[in-house]
Amino acid sequence: MRYLLMIMTVMLLLLSACQNEENEPQSPSPTPTVSPRVLVLTPEQYAHGGGTLIEQVIEAAGGVNAAHDLNDFAQIADFQILDLNPDIILFSSTWTQDQIDTWVTADVYASLPAIQNHHVYQLDFSLADNDLTQNFDKRVATLSELFNRP
Repeated sequence: MRYLLMIMTVMLLLLSACQNEENEPQSPSPTPTVSPRVLVLTPEQYAHGGGTLIEQVIEAAGGVNAAHDLNDFAQIADFQILDLNPDIILFSSTWTQDQIDTWVTADVYASLPAIQNHHVYQLDFSLADNDLTQNFDKRVATLSELFNRP
């Protein structure tokens, strides 16, 4: 009889604990953050693919290299850029403002999220490996700021 009372007491305590958990307000689940897909282009329409130092900078800044599946440094066609569907386009420092203006207003690119959301930027630094290596943290900070613009 004593064991039966102990078992019933434990069951009541467990039931009470379960009810309290159900009544506690649930904290909202965190909103997942989505890393922007970033494409880096030269005026000759070369993209910096997987394994490049700029890819490491992009990833350290919270982005994803849209051209990751390309080998190193590859020239890409318009249809490939459309397939990559970047959220952000970074133009190398060798672009002129006229070249950028012409590129971003071309009808072929109008459907890209980067164009629609005005997330196109010209880099103010060299993409040469020695510059990226020597200034890695500074370049990461620059890209991180760009990636977090509304």
